[in-house]
Amino acid sequence: MSNRPLTCLVALFFSAPSFYSIMAAEQEPLTYWVGASRVEAQLSLTRLVVGATSNESVARAGAKALSMERRQNEKGQWRAVLRLGELADRQALDKRAEEVSLMAGVSSVRAVVLTSQGVGEVTRRLVLRVQPGQDVAALVNQHQLKVIETVAYSPNTVIVETSVKADLIAAVEVANALHDHAGVVFATPLIARQWSRRVITDPLFVDQWHLSNTGQWGGVAGSDINVSGAWNTVLGQGINIAIVDDGMQTDHPDLSANARTDIDIDINYGDSDPAPVSSNEDDNHGTFVAGLAGARDNTLGGRGVAPRAGLVAVRLISAGTTDADNAQAMNYLVSETVVANRVSVSSNSWGPPDIGSVLDPIEPLMLSALANGVAQGRGNKGVVYVWAAGNGGEVEDSNYDNLANSRYVIAVGALGPDGVQASYSESGANVLVCAPGGDGRIGMVSTDRTGISTSGSGLPLGESSGDYVVPSDTNYPFSVGTSYSTPVVSGTVALMLEANPALTWRDVHHLLVRTAVKNDAAGAGWITNGAGRPFNHRYGFGRIDASAAVTMATSGWILAPSSATPLSVSSSASTAIPDNSSVGVDRSLTITAPAGFKTERVELQVNVTHLRRGDLHFQLVSPAGTVSDIPRRSLDGGANFSNWTFSSVAH
Repeated sequence: MSNRPLTCLVALFFSAPSFYSIMAAEQEPLTYWVGASRVEAQLSLTRLVVGATSNESVARAGAKALSMERRQNEKGQWRAVLRLGELADRQALDKRAEEVSLMAGVSSVRAVVLTSQGVGEVTRRLVLRVQPGQDVAALVNQHQLKVIETVAYSPNTVIVETSVKADLIAAVEVANALHDHAGVVFATPLIARQWSRRVITDPLFVDQWHLSNTGQWGGVAGSDINVSGAWNTVLGQGINIAIVDDGMQTDHPDLSANARTDIDIDINYGDSDPAPVSSNEDDNHGTFVAGLAGARDNTLGGRGVAPRAGLVAVRLISAGTTDADNAQAMNYLVSETVVANRVSVSSNSWGPPDIGSVLDPIEPLMLSALANGVAQGRGNKGVVYVWAAGNGGEVEDSNYDNLANSRYVIAVGALGPDGVQASYSESGANVLVCAPGGDGRIGMVSTDRTGISTSGSGLPLGESSGDYVVPSDTNYPFSVGTSYSTPVVSGTVALMLEANPALTWRDVHHLLVRTAVKNDAAGAGWITNGAGRPFNHRYGFGRIDASAAVTMATSGWILAPSSATPLSVSSSASTAIPDNSSVGVDRSLTITAPAGFKTERVELQVNVTHLRRGDLHFQLVSPAGTVSDIPRRSLDGGANFSNWTFSSVAH
């Protein structure tokens, strides 16, 4: 650990998929708040993002730039990143933006910002939540805002839009002003960012060893999810799984029978068709994920874990999204009055980049949406949110992932066919269970997009030349990652919910923990917690056992009692962090619990002022001696922890 000031000048290079490249010298500091957490960002002085109705409009805007990159989206709209040459300050950037915004056919002009997560675009909107009784209308009028939406799933919350189009970061400035206003819970600008698909490019595998591992392809027999016994009684019938991803080919021959095309949604492009178009060769991830969760049991291809579950495609990560978009995906159809159309399981194989330096807090609408989903979803029994723990391997820990770290989700690690943690799979005190996801040698088999691209390349639309990722397609390394262990768990949850529809979201967590298999039993890291259960930061409580979970769910299972009021304790005493000390700093906190209180999850919120937070290592030790270990991230050169919450299921 070190708290000495840095004396060197560090040049940073940020990039997002083929569309941005910004050097640190071209930036101006920018600060805003995500909920209660302060975010330090940088405003680019050399880039603007322009939306236009035609290629000609983009070309006219480009005349104001040194150079540009442009692309047409599949809805026929144009978008370009203008490279302006370094401007003196923000005022000069605003002036250039105003000039471009007045051009015919230009529909939007956005500023580019950089955070630890990467590149984002500042919209004209922000989300505002106030205390009960606070006059929202007065605040809106005071700051000349327009109410766009009253958020149904978050009390006293509105999405508002600034009225000054030419002011690029007006939403940030208004949000900051509102943040300090008495009676405001949070005021957060809506920043559009591209999320990362959680996929690892490794060799493919030929057989569905994750469903029945007989030792094929060098695996270890029995290192599977033991699902065939469950299929004797349940197949996921009547349970809808939301595949929140980059789209899904709903007419795939092994998916079409389960695809809920009547209730699908494309949040990225604003319609009800989530299927990538035939000119798009990139959005293959969601189709593969969908097949693992719910490919149909028929004479074609492979089989999903829940082969009769409904697959509701929610297209979200094909393009950049805001907090409002992400929250919409989490709350889509969770409280639908038509029971057959409700989403019961939400499968999420995406998140922030796994690069060992991102520390972005969960955004306020997303947090509210998840809380609403578990409280109000599925007839007040709660949607089950399943999340990929991450593919950062040795450079990352899942506790630094703002989404997989949430108290409302099941974070899932990945195993190879030998039953051992895959090298890319992130460990974490927040990891509940693990499931097959493939390793650096053997991957998963699932559905692939069919057809040939119409872009002129003549290439297959998918990762293979056929309807599936299969062993002959070894030139398409696509099939391993926590992206794929996640839908395996999601399908298992669908089987559990068909077996016992009365289960709450917390019952599902309990059942998965109680029936998990202690995989890699001789491996390092296993502990026995205060409840007498084995836990490992690499595996959570172990590999899921689908048949055991279904059996326990229907064999006199007593539903978990209502969630108790969370207990909390805080300490605001400032403590100096010793330099280069392996001992560190200890702080004891006492929490008094009522009789019979049982711990499901512990959260540790930290505020630390430190020049290099990557030097810091946290441990949370229970009275029983169970240690939740949150290791240092050597690649994280950022400063400070601002109201960051670590989450642990180990206790």
